[in-house]
Amino acid sequence: MEKTMSLFFRFALALFVTAMLISGCASTATQPPISTTTISILPTSMPILTTETPAPEQPPSTTIINSGNASQLKKIASPDLPESKLNSIVFAPDNRTMVSGDTSGEVLVWERETWKKTTFLAPQYDAAEQDAFFGTLALISNGKIIVTTNSAGEVIGQDRDGKEVFTFSLGDRVYSTALSPDGKYLAAGGLSKKLIILDLETKQQIADLSSDYEYISALVFSPDGKTLLACYERPGNMIKTWDTATWKETASFSHTSERFDYHDILFTPDGTTLVIASTRKDIEFLDLETHQVVKKLQGHTRAPYQIAFSPDGSLLASASDDMTLRLWDVQTGKAVLVLKNQHEVGTVAFSADGTLLVFGVWEEGIQVWALNEELAPAPVASASGEIAFASDLDGDFEIWLALAPHASAGVNTDGSHLRQLTDNDAMDLSPAWSPDGSRLAFVSNRDGNDEIYTMSADGSDVRRLTETPDFSESFPTWSPDGQFISFDSDRGNNWDVYIANSDGSSSRRLTEHPGEDWISSWSPDGSQIAFESKRDGNYEIYVVNVDGTNPQRLTQNSVQDGAPKWSPDGSKIAFFSHRDGNPEIYVMNADGSNPLRLTNQASEDSFPAWSPDGVWLVFSSGTNQQSEIYLIAADGSQLQKLADTGAQNWTPAWRPTP
Repeated sequence: MEKTMSLFFRFALALFVTAMLISGCASTATQPPISTTTISILPTSMPILTTETPAPEQPPSTTIINSGNASQLKKIASPDLPESKLNSIVFAPDNRTMVSGDTSGEVLVWERETWKKTTFLAPQYDAAEQDAFFGTLALISNGKIIVTTNSAGEVIGQDRDGKEVFTFSLGDRVYSTALSPDGKYLAAGGLSKKLIILDLETKQQIADLSSDYEYISALVFSPDGKTLLACYERPGNMIKTWDTATWKETASFSHTSERFDYHDILFTPDGTTLVIASTRKDIEFLDLETHQVVKKLQGHTRAPYQIAFSPDGSLLASASDDMTLRLWDVQTGKAVLVLKNQHEVGTVAFSADGTLLVFGVWEEGIQVWALNEELAPAPVASASGEIAFASDLDGDFEIWLALAPHASAGVNTDGSHLRQLTDNDAMDLSPAWSPDGSRLAFVSNRDGNDEIYTMSADGSDVRRLTETPDFSESFPTWSPDGQFISFDSDRGNNWDVYIANSDGSSSRRLTEHPGEDWISSWSPDGSQIAFESKRDGNYEIYVVNVDGTNPQRLTQNSVQDGAPKWSPDGSKIAFFSHRDGNPEIYVMNADGSNPLRLTNQASEDSFPAWSPDGVWLVFSSGTNQQSEIYLIAADGSQLQKLADTGAQNWTPAWRPTP
């Protein structure tokens, strides 16, 4: 029993996360009497994805004005809301649900797969009262909490069941809220001079940034979260900024003597420029150092209500009172798409994965479009092969095998493609394929202690490689030539990485440091091993030569970076990290440069592994109560679930191609 707990504790420790409580999408402002609300996904490095079919015949309510590359845009859904005046759309970080808000106060939750809606808040105001409501909408806590405001000046957070989590009052109508990129702070302002900052971890107000100016019509945090910016309209147009570390004002300026209304504002991805949608019709790019307009996007004949960046920052969408939705190439300043509608377009948003453009047409409903084929990268080849993983599907952890989804067959999410390889009363974990795909190494406590074993790919011919009755071993992995296996062991009274012959003989310690070293991965040329280490006080990723010399640190964060896996060509390393508040899958260059986040989910993503061709990654996603195996293309596209098991599934490994 003691050894069983030891193995489970060791495995659980590898999964331990220090995820921040709040994470989600940034939201920006609304402006009366238009009653629009911007919910903007901050630009990231996620790509725009491919659509596969030519454009269908368009309904008469929407007309594509310009042709060229935009003519292949595909509408995939158009839920009707004939009485609506939508002013908010925001996607949950996991991209599975979307939330919309209306000037009436109605809030709807949409399931992306079916576009079926659930009413979260019923309408609170009739058409005659709509000028009394300029509320905002945001998602926090990884999409688990919906934040709304009302005409009484309250900012209210509720979980998905409608249970109130917090309520704050500004004492007057709220026109704008903004969520910091790390999800820690919520700023709220409106008709009065009051601008408050809420700490979403403690649910307490931590700052009051009130000034002599009032009518705060737009708020936004910079992409790095270090600056809060507010736009005021009375007694004149004024922009103010604050340092979020101290909440001290850092700038106050007006870039024009003309009186106008701010509708929406965004930072460019590099944080140097403010993008402004206003009653001046043109979308303006304001340099925050010189306070000069450096670019204008011209074409709207009436005021744009709301703007949104695509996740990679290359496109800007604008929704306008002139009944058009425009899609702009940010670099050239040209409109690549104009969609003409029969009513005003009140809100627009990109899905967080960059695959969809969604906007709301007043008195019609929501339109969902797949992005232009010529603006997207080439399709990713379909996944194939077999994936081994550890699962407690039969009650305790065993090694299972699943077929990767093939394009022609799709994903058998019912689990019909799963096959159990081990079956005993102990725990079998951490499968790792031999380079030729003929055998699997794994860790098991079947003989009373945590040891390394191997077996044939069909589960037969089980062989025990290590025998350390007083210590534990974990996380085996094969060398590229199949001659060696690296693994973790505490046999030196400290967790270090060891190397042994593939038959278990002649083991030697590779690392020797008081900090924990574990979860190793061989470079494809066999010259280096990447591993996770706590030697500098925090879990980071290191590489070391196979003779133990020249250890080098590749990552440096205040949170955990772990479970490195070298790509088949040796140019990249996949890993999971908490650096953005929630465990997500990342890929970086083999020297540690250019880290790219691939996932953005409410669940905890960990233990990535590459497909043999380097085109796909497989990983675990979930919690300590339930987790499933997912696949994602190495460019961040085509996220898909391997199976719906309702169990805990961990440490997947893709079988090498013979």
